[in-house]
Amino acid sequence: MRLRLCGTKLLLVHSEAKWVDTMRMVLWVTALALTATTTQAQTVSDDALAECQAANSSFTSVKDCLPDTDVALAMLNAVATPDFYGEAGATIVSACEAINETSVATWACTKNALSDAAELLTMVGSPDKIEDQRFRGVSDPKTFERLEARHSAERSRFGKMSWGITMYQPLR
Repeated sequence: MRLRLCGTKLLLVHSEAKWVDTMRMVLWVTALALTATTTQAQTVSDDALAECQAANSSFTSVKDCLPDTDVALAMLNAVATPDFYGEAGATIVSACEAINETSVATWACTKNALSDAAELLTMVGSPDKIEDQRFRGVSDPKTFERLEARHSAERSRFGKMSWGITMYQPLR
């Protein structure tokens, strides 16, 4: 690098070798910036993405599938945790999984079974009055209210959108 007087201005002149190094640096920084702006953080699970891609061939269909599927998978996992229903919830999820083909349908089956259990307990007053052994562990109305709040929180991750009606096989 050298200084050169040009009229009344003092110019900083790079030698040719330095100029090439500077240009390489500018190109590298530009490429890095472009890479950073085209990569987005992932907001859905890999399981949801895999299920939607297996069921849909076009990217627009995959995009439409993802919110429902991601929420369904999150909720199915939540049901089986000790914070909600634990093993009793896992039993309901498994039973619904056996009769439904998608996570969305499995979640609809599970949610409706849990809602029915909470309503039935309110009607009969004691879980001991119901013979189905699955009922006792999933019938608490307060737990179902917390599950509904979690469901709303999961859906809110996708902003305002219309949530469709799901066809599913109910638990029997």
